[in-house]
Amino acid sequence: MAQSLTDAGRALTGGAYGAFFHNVMDESGERLHLYTLSGAERSDFEGMGGVRATGVFGPTFRNEGVVRSDDIQADPRYGQMGPHHGMPAGHLPVRSYLGVPVVSRSGEVLGGLVFGHPEPGRFTERHERLMVGLAGQAAIALDNARLFQAVQRANETLEARVAEALAEREKAEEALRQSQKMEAIGQLTGGIAHDFNNLLTPIVGGLDIVRRRTTDERSERLLTGALQAAERAKTLVSRLLAFARRQTLQPRAVDVAELVDGMRELVGRSLGPSIEVRVDLPRDLPPVLVDPNQLELALLNLSVNARDAMPTGGRLTIAAEAKEGWECPIPGILAPGRYLRICVTDTGMGMDEPTLARAVEPFFSTKGMGKGTGLGLSMVHGLAAQSGGLFKLSSRVGEGTAAVLWLPVASEEAAREPAAETVAPRAPRPAMVLLVDDEPLVRLSTAEGLRDLGYEVVEVGTAAEALEALRMGLQPDAAVTDHMMPGMTGAQLAAELRERAPGLPVLMITGYANLPPEQTRGLTVLAKPFRQADLATLLAQLLSGERTVMPLRARTRPEG
Repeated sequence: MAQSLTDAGRALTGGAYGAFFHNVMDESGERLHLYTLSGAERSDFEGMGGVRATGVFGPTFRNEGVVRSDDIQADPRYGQMGPHHGMPAGHLPVRSYLGVPVVSRSGEVLGGLVFGHPEPGRFTERHERLMVGLAGQAAIALDNARLFQAVQRANETLEARVAEALAEREKAEEALRQSQKMEAIGQLTGGIAHDFNNLLTPIVGGLDIVRRRTTDERSERLLTGALQAAERAKTLVSRLLAFARRQTLQPRAVDVAELVDGMRELVGRSLGPSIEVRVDLPRDLPPVLVDPNQLELALLNLSVNARDAMPTGGRLTIAAEAKEGWECPIPGILAPGRYLRICVTDTGMGMDEPTLARAVEPFFSTKGMGKGTGLGLSMVHGLAAQSGGLFKLSSRVGEGTAAVLWLPVASEEAAREPAAETVAPRAPRPAMVLLVDDEPLVRLSTAEGLRDLGYEVVEVGTAAEALEALRMGLQPDAAVTDHMMPGMTGAQLAAELRERAPGLPVLMITGYANLPPEQTRGLTVLAKPFRQADLATLLAQLLSGERTVMPLRARTRPEG
């Protein structure tokens, strides 16, 4: 379009040469861009350098009016700027000169139409009027072209923004679907785990009682093996509860560097000599608020998973950092606060996208039949979520895997609290225990265990029967009650018992260990399944007037 205007202008004026210069000056305001040329070749201008806003050219590109001269070389504005002081050597001969600014509707100078002739006196006032009109048409055409380009760019930008928004929405919807799926699986898993705990409680309790009573060495070995199997089942249920965020946790301020140092030898033995273990844990890391046993188990699980991903050897790195200013390291996912970032990385096979997307689902495993339960990563996921943190996996095939735990930094008050110590089981004195449980098998094994410990036991199956026993004059020294019962929960029963018998110690047993604080306030809670030693310890503490919390679970080996 600009070339057609330049050609038309040269034809209308009879100029020997015509050009359109685009007004794109540099920071000095001197350089112009030769956009179109008519009546000459671009090679004619090569080697002359850029066009500058001289005394002749400048007025046109500053919109100071038309410059028309019968003999430009005689014009007082000509030759006033070095280094050439006029047309450089080799320039096309120009005597007659006509320069007209091309101005947009906004007043911006878009450029200038320039015409020249080697003979003087060739451009008239009529030629000037024609070129002013042509410059106006050129300005309209250029304005329209620029507007069209702007619309095109806006459309492209809009399309890109729409595509980006749709991709973000799809990503958010997928994250929501994944979250809802995990929540649904967690609800189902937690319910199944609760039922399994009810089944395991009489198994573990009964085997424990029978083993203590047996004197036959062969029978004792069989019972010990059965108890070990029951404990393994208990461990699997613990993993399910951890994934469902219903695991019993004893959070306290934990020095991560000290904890990893303490398990370094265990990690080394678990991984074997073909895997190098590196630890990068600064000594000035702040303590995190987490259950130390569960964190230790989580790190061991991650290490074992890494070992399985490096069958021919490799390197495992455990690192941590807590930068100042991490008030909310992952907005919208983690609540505002200070966090410690623990990263366990390996140089193993890595995972593809489909595998990575399902990696933390319970029972999902790539190890083959009999080589893992598929609960290791789900346990770590549950621990992080229940601790108020986050667990993230990143991996690429052939490039290894990075498992990142974000855990909240402990408050100064929590950091000052000493770790709770367990008390050895003992029966301080003969006492009567009111046992309330609607599950006959659980009630039977618990009652037998208490009697073995020297307690007198009164068994009832409902909260109503327990209250009726008190109304009839029963005066127990302590009460042991299940939590989930028809008609009245264990927490509600405990409140009723204390109202009718002030000061009565109450121990509540539950398969759901992470009950809301308002349901357990002032109560001692024991999680199913439990060993008789745990029960004896808590009862001894209650009867001696001690306030206690649920005992720490025994450390268990990792599940892949």
